Amino acid sequence: MEIKAVRHLLKEHQAQSLNYLKATGIQVGLPVNFTSNKAEIKRMVLDLPEGQRE
Repeated sequence: MEIKAVRHLLKEHQAQSLNYLKATGIQVGLPVNFTSNKAEIKRMVLDLPEGQRE
């Protein structure tokens, strides 16, 4: 889970989250933005080759 406090989640934020997933080898991430009226959550899945999965 990555906590953000921005007006809207942009493609740049999604790219940063994907880079975190790649760096850690974790397959699923949840960038969460708390500045809108309600929480904005994006589920991101990193598709790793079979040999690199945990």
